[in-house]
Amino acid sequence: MPANIRVPSPVLHRPSGQSCVTLRQPNGTRRQVYLGKHGSPEAAKRYREVIAQHLAGQAVTTEKAKAPPSGAFPTCARLVADFLLDARQHYRNAAGVVSRTVVNFELAAVPFLHVLRDRATDTLTCADLVAVRAYWVEAEYGHERDKETGAIVPGTGRRHSRRYVNDTMHRVLWMLRWGAQNSRVPGDVWGGLSAFRGLGIGRGGARETAPVEAVPRAVVDAILPHLPG
Repeated sequence: MPANIRVPSPVLHRPSGQSCVTLRQPNGTRRQVYLGKHGSPEAAKRYREVIAQHLAGQAVTTEKAKAPPSGAFPTCARLVADFLLDARQHYRNAAGVVSRTVVNFELAAVPFLHVLRDRATDTLTCADLVAVRAYWVEAEYGHERDKETGAIVPGTGRRHSRRYVNDTMHRVLWMLRWGAQNSRVPGDVWGGLSAFRGLGIGRGGARETAPVEAVPRAVVDAILPHLPG
């Protein structure tokens, strides 16, 4: 082997939990090749194969360097359970009381689990997030109940606002990003999911809230005398 050839070492790609190695191409560009689960015998074997191909001037094949097969990553249900366990420890005040933030995450997880509970996180796409959002857009709350039976009266509920739907989906994305940071969602999958965007005004059929109007001047003038100087 010529003395001026540097053999790159494998490193941990934290978002996916895989070993990877960066190869310098003849044109000066760099190429990152994934090897498999970090620290595994399979990753070590794949590293030797990649380096042998690279030093021989051959094109490095990528079939074995893809993300682990489906099943190597947890289901969405397992991801949410792990995230909420971590959130209950993180979102606490000085007295140890869990904040309202955790409740908001729990509410956001309901439709996410309803649609994707048993799906492995490495199979998720933006289309799945669209399906979760559609659940929120169609869902209703605050139904009236029959006074005698206590049953929900159909058609008496109210749909969630577009802003509420967007805020809820933002929390779902937060959970998925946490999953990528903690090797529960593959990095390339998170890269695709991060392209998901919220609904714009008048889009998606979500209810729009009434605009906030200015307080009448007469009300302001009536209050001013009662305010501290």
